[in-house]
Amino acid sequence: MIFDCPPQYINSVILTAPFNPTEDFLKSLPYGLPAAVYHGPTAFMPDALDPYADARKLDIFIQMPNHDYMNVNAGTIVDRIVKSRGLYEERQRLKGVKANVEVTMNHES
Repeated sequence: MIFDCPPQYINSVILTAPFNPTEDFLKSLPYGLPAAVYHGPTAFMPDALDPYADARKLDIFIQMPNHDYMNVNAGTIVDRIVKSRGLYEERQRLKGVKANVEVTMNHES
């Protein structure tokens, strides 16, 4: 969840924000009630469920328009992290193999 986001700046990001930020949660934040709660299009969600109902009621919810990064979500980010970790581990494994070969070559010469 991102709060107070003018066109160029993000003042605060709540990493542990609940999926459904309630009025009590929003009012209990360390810096008080945020000036705005931003979220991109949520077309994948059923119409009956509005996780931002309380933010709307408090008149601080702002729906972001379509943008180039609409396909990026928590799942996409986790997938990237897992993939990157796999690539990192493979690079480290290859470095270890290379180091072992170099040690063996140095001992033989």
